[in-house]
Amino acid sequence: MTGASDLLPVPALLGYLLREPANTPTHAVALGVAAAVIPIAMVIVTDRVTDLLYTWIPDLVGFDGYARWWIFAVLTGIGLLVWKLPGHGGPDPATAGLVGPPDPAPLAPLAGGWHSPSARV
Repeated sequence: MTGASDLLPVPALLGYLLREPANTPTHAVALGVAAAVIPIAMVIVTDRVTDLLYTWIPDLVGFDGYARWWIFAVLTGIGLLVWKLPGHGGPDPATAGLVGPPDPAPLAPLAGGWHSPSARV
């Protein structure tokens, strides 16, 4: 049985970044490059997928890509993917604080809240 490192070779720069302390200039440069390249790549991928869904596929089949039924079908299909695939699109922010115990207030003693020992005097 092979491990993950056997399947995907780690580039030398990534290995260097993982071995060195996080406060080196190399980490700052790598973080800056990633912060610049990742959003640009996301915009390019989004543009290509939009062209695929609303131009290439409709032209291939022979209908208008902006027909109401096609937009409804695409959005319904994406909704079903998000619903049925693992992860379900992430946690629901509307119910994040409503399910489970409340989060502790770690800053209450600093602000003189009722948790501080001086408030109980």
